[in-house]
Amino acid sequence: CLAAAMLLSGDDDQRAWERELETIRAAIGRIDEPRSAVAFSQQAVEEILSAWGRVIDCEVWCDANVWPVLDAAPATGRVVIDALSEALTNILRHAARPLAQVRIEQSAGAVTLRVSSPGALGQPASRGSGVKALRRRADRVELTESMGEVHLTVGVLVGAGAQS
Repeated sequence: CLAAAMLLSGDDDQRAWERELETIRAAIGRIDEPRSAVAFSQQAVEEILSAWGRVIDCEVWCDANVWPVLDAAPATGRVVIDALSEALTNILRHAARPLAQVRIEQSAGAVTLRVSSPGALGQPASRGSGVKALRRRADRVELTESMGEVHLTVGVLVGAGAQS
């Protein structure tokens, strides 16, 4: 994700980009730091959204019941966090505008992340390395386009199928 931001920074004020990249680097670096087991997933998601929120306008809705589920199943939480990072990286690299709608919900023993942004799919969805990596770790990964928006949906069964 940092490489994508660096590539896109060529025409802008270099010092401003360097400051923003340092903020994103710091947030990513804190993801693996020890934290309270109770708030790991929510804190990690909030840090990612805060860092990316400097360059992407994010509208977020999270099911309040998702946090205890993710905290009880760390491997599932890690897949959701990684999928969110992948989605926001791709929005910065490919979206028509830096806008994202993020939805995280829990139902029927699974957590689902949905991220939408304006744009069109360029290369076939199966070729991207980030999407391929998500498909190996999540139970369901769909990358689709409709009505001028790209949608990434990642579903992970709680405690099963999620591989860190």
